[in-house]
Amino acid sequence: MLCLEAEAERLNGFEELSQRFSLIPLEGKRPIESGWTKWCSEKRPFNREHFKGKNAGVACGPASGVLVIDVDDEGRFEELLREKGWLLPETFKVLTGTGKPHHYYQYPQNGKRYGNKATKGVYDVRGLGGVVVAPWSIHPETGKLYAVAKHLPIAPPPEWLLALYSEDETASTSSDDDNDRRERPEVDEALIDDLRVSDEIKRLIKEGVPKGDRSEALMKVLVALVDVDLREKLIISIFEVFPIGEKYREKGASGREWLSKQIEKARDHVKGKEKTRGSSQLDGFTAAELLEMEFPEPKWAVPDLIPEGVTLLCGKPKAGKSWLALDVAVAVASGGTALQKIGVEKGRVLYLALEDSQRRLKERLTYVLGGKDPPPDLHFHTRWQRLGEGGQVALQKWLEEHLDTQLVIIDTLAKVRDKAKKPSISYEEDYKAIEGLKDLAERNGLAIMVVHHLRKAEADDPLDTVSGTTGLTGAADTIAILSRIRGADHAELTVTGRDVEEKTLALEWDRSSKKWAILGDAEYSFGRTPERQQIIDLLMKAGRPMVTSEIAKALGKAESAVSNLLKKLIEGGLIRRAAYGKYTCCENDESDEWSESDESGES
Repeated sequence: MLCLEAEAERLNGFEELSQRFSLIPLEGKRPIESGWTKWCSEKRPFNREHFKGKNAGVACGPASGVLVIDVDDEGRFEELLREKGWLLPETFKVLTGTGKPHHYYQYPQNGKRYGNKATKGVYDVRGLGGVVVAPWSIHPETGKLYAVAKHLPIAPPPEWLLALYSEDETASTSSDDDNDRRERPEVDEALIDDLRVSDEIKRLIKEGVPKGDRSEALMKVLVALVDVDLREKLIISIFEVFPIGEKYREKGASGREWLSKQIEKARDHVKGKEKTRGSSQLDGFTAAELLEMEFPEPKWAVPDLIPEGVTLLCGKPKAGKSWLALDVAVAVASGGTALQKIGVEKGRVLYLALEDSQRRLKERLTYVLGGKDPPPDLHFHTRWQRLGEGGQVALQKWLEEHLDTQLVIIDTLAKVRDKAKKPSISYEEDYKAIEGLKDLAERNGLAIMVVHHLRKAEADDPLDTVSGTTGLTGAADTIAILSRIRGADHAELTVTGRDVEEKTLALEWDRSSKKWAILGDAEYSFGRTPERQQIIDLLMKAGRPMVTSEIAKALGKAESAVSNLLKKLIEGGLIRRAAYGKYTCCENDESDEWSESDESGES
C-alpha cells in the first residue's frame, strides 16, 4: 500500500493528465468499467474518487487525440525500423514499469478510423478501441511507476505508420472501401443491451477477458450472436469496437479473415444444435434432391486418420494405446505434429484418463512434452460418471462451456459405458454404448476417440479382434487397431472407417520419448513377406526357441535362406535370440518393458 502522500501525488498526476487525455480507471492493466471503449471517442470526465487505489489508462483514439506505439521488444523494433527504412519522430514518450517505451503520436483528424494493430512480439499500435497504461500508474508485477520519459509535444504520426492502415483494406479498424464503410453498422452499448442474448454474453462483449481465456470466451460470444441471426458485418463491428474483440484487433491485417473463419465455426456449432432440435422429425428427399445437396468436407482432428465422429482405438493390454492417444492429445492442443508425421490444426482437447492416477498421468505427460510447456487448451479428468448415469449430460455441458473443443479422448470405454445387466453383453448394448457418443460428436462437430481392448483370440479380419459384439464396430465411424508383437519396438496401426481410406501404417516406438512415429505403409516399412511370416507363425505355434536347422526342416527350406530371413526378422524386432543359435518369437517372451510394474507403461 502506498502512503497517503504518495497516493495523493499519483492522483494529482492523473488529474493533470486528464486535462490532455481521456483517462479510464484500470485494475492493473485491465479496464474496470464495462463499455469503456466509448471514452475513446468521447472524453471521459475526470473524478478523483474513481482512481483511488487504481491505475489509469489513456483511452486511445479521437478523444485523447493519440495513436500510441507500444514497443514489446526494443531490439527487434529497432531492427525493423532499420530494415524498412522507417524513421521514428521524437515525440511524447512514456516508459512502462518494465522500462519499455510508449511513443505517442497525433490521431489523424481525417475522418478515417485507426484502430489497433500488432506485429506480434515486436510492437502494438493502440488506436480507436485501445488503451495504454498512463504515467503515475503502478506496474502490477514490478511495482514500479509508469513515467514520462520525454516531455515533448505530441508529434504527427510518421507516414509509415499511417501506411499500415491505408495499404490494407481488411485491417481491423482501418479504412475499407467506401461502399463497405457506408454499409458497416455503427454499434454502441444500447445495441448490445438490446441483443437477445444472456447477460453473461453482454458482459463478455463489454468487458472482454484476460489473455489465456480469450479463445473460449470469443467462441461463446460468436455462437450466441450467430444463434440470434446477427449479420456478419454487425458481428465484425462489435469486435472492432468492444473489448471482446481485442484478440481480433491484435491480428491486424489477418484479423478479418481469421474472424470470418471463427464465425463459420460458430455457424457449424449452431447448425449442429438445430439438427438436434429437429432430430425427432424424419425428413425425406428424392434421389434428385440428394444429388443437388452440398455437404462440407469432413473435419479432421488428425488428417486422414481421426475424422469428426467416434473413433475406436483398440489394442491389447500394454500395446501402447494410451501413449498414442496422449501424443495425439498434446499435438492437437498445441497445434503440433501427431505421431512425428502429421501436422494438425490447433484446438481444445478433453482427455478422460480414467485408468490413470494423477501421478502416473503427470509422468506420462512429462515424457510426451519432452521439456516443452504444456498446452493451455489440454484438459484432463481422471474420474467421470458413466454415460447413462449423468456422464453424457456432463460431457455435453462441458462442451457447451468450451465451444472451441476439437477432440475428446475417453480412456477407456469400459470406464464410461453403462454396466451390463446380464453376464453377456448384447449387440444392442454395444451399439448403444457408442451411439450416445456419436450423437455428441455430431451435435458439437468434433472428434471423439475411445480407447478399447482387443479380444485374445486371433482372426483373419482385424475388426473381429475387437472385444465385444459387432455392435461396437458397427456404430463407430472409424476403427483404429494397434497391433504390436510384445516386446518389439514396432507395431502396425490398421485404420478403416466411413470417411477414412483403409490403410495399415507401420509405427516405431521411441523408448526415450515414449512416442510412436509413423514410418509409412506397413507393407513396405516392415517387409513382412510371406516367407518371413511363415517363420513367425512357426515360432508362435511352437511356443519355444528353435534352432535354424529345425526351422529349415519344418518349412522345407535351405538353412542358408532361413538364416538370412532370421537376420531380417531380428533387425525388424519381430523375433529375438533366446540363446546362442536359438530363436523365438517376441510374442512368446514373458518379460515385457511395458508390464504392470512399470508405472510409465500402458494401462
